[in-house]
Amino acid sequence: MNLPTTYKALELREYSENRNRANIVEKTIRPLKKGEVLIRMHSASINPSDLMFMRGLYGLKKTSDSSRF
Repeated sequence: MNLPTTYKALELREYSENRNRANIVEKTIRPLKKGEVLIRMHSASINPSDLMFMRGLYGLKKTSDSSRF
């Protein structure tokens, strides 16, 4: 079975009302470790709490030591 080597992800660069601060990027799938499985997802929902988090209004802010969230 051929497994994919990349996946698409929605990446948030900063908290903002501007939805253009989130980008769809292609990422590399790391090798699986023993006991791990790879699950293919067709779609995922976005909840109101996700939108509040993107705006920095959810009460919790993710901190990061890199330039990306």
